[in-house]
Amino acid sequence: MEPLIKLSDECKFYPYDSGRGEKEEFIIHAPGGRQFRIPKLAKEILQQMDGKTSLQEIVRELNSRSISISEQQLSELIEKRYRALGVFANYGPEDEERNSQQASEQGSTFLLYWDLIPRKYVIWLSKRLVFFYHYLAVLSGLIAIVVSHYLVYARYNSPEFLSHGSFIAVLGLCLFSILAHEFGHAAAVSKYGGTPGNIGFALYILMPSFYADVSEIWRFSRRQRMVVDLGGVYFQQLVFASFAFIGAFSSAPEYFIACRLIDLMALLTLNPIFQFDGYWLLVDYLGLPKLYRLALNYLKYSIKNLFSRKKEIIVLPPMRKHVHVVFLIYTLLCNLFLIAIVWISIHYLQRVFMRLPAVFSAMFYSMIFALKTQDFGLFINRLLSLFFICALPTTAVIGLYRYATRLIQPLVTKIKLPRRVEVAKP
Repeated sequence: MEPLIKLSDECKFYPYDSGRGEKEEFIIHAPGGRQFRIPKLAKEILQQMDGKTSLQEIVRELNSRSISISEQQLSELIEKRYRALGVFANYGPEDEERNSQQASEQGSTFLLYWDLIPRKYVIWLSKRLVFFYHYLAVLSGLIAIVVSHYLVYARYNSPEFLSHGSFIAVLGLCLFSILAHEFGHAAAVSKYGGTPGNIGFALYILMPSFYADVSEIWRFSRRQRMVVDLGGVYFQQLVFASFAFIGAFSSAPEYFIACRLIDLMALLTLNPIFQFDGYWLLVDYLGLPKLYRLALNYLKYSIKNLFSRKKEIIVLPPMRKHVHVVFLIYTLLCNLFLIAIVWISIHYLQRVFMRLPAVFSAMFYSMIFALKTQDFGLFINRLLSLFFICALPTTAVIGLYRYATRLIQPLVTKIKLPRRVEVAKP
């Protein structure tokens, strides 16, 4: 007799706050720190799997509640949907399922990624940065941010030329602000009783970026998730204020230039089209976890229904009127933006690859000259420039390839012929 399925003792359930009031969805915190959104009925079924209750008994209990399901249907549901999540203590996923699940999670956002700061150090430091979220600290910080913006934009004019050493100093200041940005997210997670994950570097579709693993926020309330979303920009703006005051007292232009670059980074990260902070802020405000995919599918089916006799029903989650209006605006802008990005990327790549041999050669000989003259500031300047010259078009090509395969794959799946196996009979 096979052992009965048992839910792992490490699994915990939390209500998912969608902003609509009802508690029909839950977050299951699985072993390894992974989290998944599941319906209320699935939670009730999984909780009954204690290693003592059989599937037949669970089916009998569900049928008594007028929920029509057979033992075979329940077994297939567990096999196909929940086994691969690794939530059972004695019924784990196969190696192929586990690898497919990990590839799906890792490939959904980043092309490539590297963890830089281990989780234990992030946890240790983020707990000590929580005080920046206390009421008086936030109020003082906002006042400092406003005053510092006046200093940077009303009192300072950037110089036309920076030395190579100054360029490296500005780069270092910007990297420090980015690190503070990620710890801003991590500190907000710690504030609400969560555990932040690693901080690392990744290639995101068209650009290099840093990231902080804050997956645990799915179990937070919607307001708390929005605080975590804005925590990175908040911390980076605190760094902006610090740089502005240091620049004002030291008269060093590098600090003011770094401040302006910080504001540019803040505008980029608040863009809701890319899956940066602005996107997740909108996701939590609307209560739509799969907003990006939902927006793309909604427009696709809407256009398809315009030219098709057979109308397909577009199923959307329940939304309030103002949420529906914001969703429609986002859908339109998101798709227009993606079209523009693809068009710009293609023209950008054409220009880059035509000029790349000459630029690469110039950079290479400039680096050799810097080594001969022992101008290490120039060498580092050219080395970093060469990295971005190669990294940006490379990530753009990979990003366009991924978008193209996503668009073509459904068409290929529809016309794919069934697999044939020739068997030699004895």
